Amino acid sequence: IERISAGCFSIVVKVEDSFSKRIYAAKIISVKDMKNKNLLNMVYNEIQIHRSIEHPNIVKFYDWFTVKNDNEEEFIVIILEYCSNGSLFDYINMHGLKDENEQKKMFTDLAKAIKYLHENQIVHCDIKLENVLLDKNNNIKLCDFGFAKNYKSNYDDAKRGSPDYAAPEFFRK
Repeated sequence: IERISAGCFSIVVKVEDSFSKRIYAAKIISVKDMKNKNLLNMVYNEIQIHRSIEHPNIVKFYDWFTVKNDNEEEFIVIILEYCSNGSLFDYINMHGLKDENEQKKMFTDLAKAIKYLHENQIVHCDIKLENVLLDKNNNIKLCDFGFAKNYKSNYDDAKRGSPDYAAPEFFRK
């Protein structure tokens, strides 16, 4: 239907299921680009982690598949819950957070999502306002598990996340 956002490795578009008429978000990732950057395993890690979790304050994972365009380029498509009120970053820039009760609820809901992940030995590694979405009722929904680590399975110790949001100790020798 329309483009929602774009990140370093993907674009996210609003889509409609032609049968049910339900609205979803589709995260589209170029297989070729990820292979060229040697990051394809990161995408499969994201899928594996996101499909294994379910929490009211985490964007719901529905499905994933691959498609090819007319040029035979392959793309991974991840179907996710659509959050109509966008990112917390955009929301704060447009509306601010004036109401203290709203602030407390948002903070508490985000903390609940993080607690759930940690209880399941998952670390998000890229929490930032752009990765916190708001549904139609302004409920917090944590998204984007591209840098996440699952300590229940094999993982690496690579530093991950957005450099602009990283703790200063990541840059020290």
